[in-house]
Amino acid sequence: MNSVTGAGADPEESKMPEMVSGTPNLWGDVRFLKDASLQANVHGNVEATHRLVLAAGAEVAGGVKAKELCVEGKIKGGLEAVGRVWLKSGAVVRLRCFAGSLRIEPGADFQGELRVGRNLP
Repeated sequence: MNSVTGAGADPEESKMPEMVSGTPNLWGDVRFLKDASLQANVHGNVEATHRLVLAAGAEVAGGVKAKELCVEGKIKGGLEAVGRVWLKSGAVVRLRCFAGSLRIEPGADFQGELRVGRNLP
């Protein structure tokens, strides 16, 4: 287990769990500075400077920007990636999809504006 120590810290009260059960809810914008896998519900925007995987069961109410993106969950505010985007079976994307390249598996659900190629906004 992780713990916080220091003046006034009670070691028994400051222990952090190694796992979080269920799907956590996050309010506000989230930014990742390296490859990441998101397994939460985000009520805001998500930005990743590298590769991002939006896991099955995860949901983003805002937009998602990443260098590369694999979607297994749900994005309500559209997505943008300069590289590859992969919408896996069960993925749901609304509003828009701007991608350098795009792969959509059978069973993925996309509704909105689509732009694929190098000349993205």
